Amino acid sequence: MRRASVMRFWHLLVALILGCLPPGVSWAGSPEVDFAKGVVAFSRKDLFQAEKHFREVLVSQPQNPRAIYYLGQVLFLAGRTAEAVENFRRAIAIAPDMVGARLDLAQALIKLGDFPSAEGELRVAEPAAPERAAVKYYLGYCLYQSGKYKESIEYMSLARNLDQGFGASAAYYLGLAQARSGQIEEARKSFEAAALATENQSLSDMARRNINVLGGERPRVRRFGLYATAGGGYDSNVALEPDQGSGTGSARLFLAAGGYLNILQEANQSLVASLSASRSFYLAESVSGFDLTDFSGFLGYRHQFGKYRLELAYQGSIDLLSDIGLGNPNRNVGDGVGVYLHSHAGRASVRIAEGESAGTSLEYVFSARFFDYDMRNCFEHSVAVVQDVRLLSRLSLLVRAGVVIADAYGDDWDMWSPNLEAEARYAPASWLSLSLQTGFRRESYYHFPMDPERLDVRLGAGAGATFWLGQNLSIQVGYMFFLNDSNQPFSYQRNIATLSLTGQM
Repeated sequence: MRRASVMRFWHLLVALILGCLPPGVSWAGSPEVDFAKGVVAFSRKDLFQAEKHFREVLVSQPQNPRAIYYLGQVLFLAGRTAEAVENFRRAIAIAPDMVGARLDLAQALIKLGDFPSAEGELRVAEPAAPERAAVKYYLGYCLYQSGKYKESIEYMSLARNLDQGFGASAAYYLGLAQARSGQIEEARKSFEAAALATENQSLSDMARRNINVLGGERPRVRRFGLYATAGGGYDSNVALEPDQGSGTGSARLFLAAGGYLNILQEANQSLVASLSASRSFYLAESVSGFDLTDFSGFLGYRHQFGKYRLELAYQGSIDLLSDIGLGNPNRNVGDGVGVYLHSHAGRASVRIAEGESAGTSLEYVFSARFFDYDMRNCFEHSVAVVQDVRLLSRLSLLVRAGVVIADAYGDDWDMWSPNLEAEARYAPASWLSLSLQTGFRRESYYHFPMDPERLDVRLGAGAGATFWLGQNLSIQVGYMFFLNDSNQPFSYQRNIATLSLTGQM
């Protein structure tokens, strides 16, 4: 190692001398001078000249490991990763003790997505550099990407403690590995440490977002996953009858299953898709025709630009009633199963971060709902300002205020309404998550075929709790109350209580 340090000193000295020479002056014909010129060009980020000089060295000294190594660095920075890997391997074959070349080889293999090979190189380099944070960090990263989360925690902890410029990044990936191992409290602390980093604003923003996730629902911890839910409850007004007469309430059972896929998962952007199917059964015979089958799909994209975040999403669903005649007065009762509704919604929002624990978003949503009964078809536009706040890392608040405009069946059912929503989530422990939500709309139908023009005041409120029985099993309880007060015969109240069990993998 001392001999290598001396050689580096002389290379740098010659490079400095050459860098100070007047234009047009050169010492041609010496591999040492060509090497020094290559170092100067490399330090100036002149990759074209650096490659030229290092290749000139290798014409006369084809087994010069440092020239091969530097050429590998040039190729790596130029984006020619596969060629860089070849050069790093050649340099190591000639000089196996070149820890820097082995570390750079591992980084190139990581860029190519070959994490097992990169891990192997780092395992060899580790004994020769026991106090080098870069080796610990990239080894922990390979283990994380290979799904070896417990081993990754060990190495990311070492890299964070050694720091050497890797402290914040190591704390971030340490938090990810801890979250994926079910160590939620430890993950929260690691993300809080990463969020304080000032040298990498993007990493700090991601750490804060992950704190928000941990403070609410459990994070999605894999690139893909599946879930299944079974439960039951009670619905006090299945048919939404104004008088809430006898026979409209019923106990209910339901089954659901689905999955998600993180198609793109990078530091500043993500693309996720999910599909689900559910089936509900009302136990009261008088409302069995309202048994519902639902198929839903979601596609969402997110991109972070510093303190700005862009989100684009689409959600669609198809709903089938057991008795399609109940949804269309032009049909005869007893028509059997049919498509009652298919709906589509597109959402776009831009969020501006305000400090470490708050953000304001501008949101637009367009939705279209098509019923078996055409008179109910509806196109809806919603514009809202959304404020989110995190308090004490465990409590999150969200408030949405905006306007909704609906165009339904020509000019006969046009409507506008202010829209207010609020939601609070609190996680007192890693095994428990609590939520409260409420919403208000005053729907004014400014085109309506009957007098007086219809006015609906709608209020909703609910509460829920999730109890985790381990990493993959949870119990959910919830209650929702709906009130629609209308000057037309459309007033109703509805109470819904649910209890369910969900398993995921």
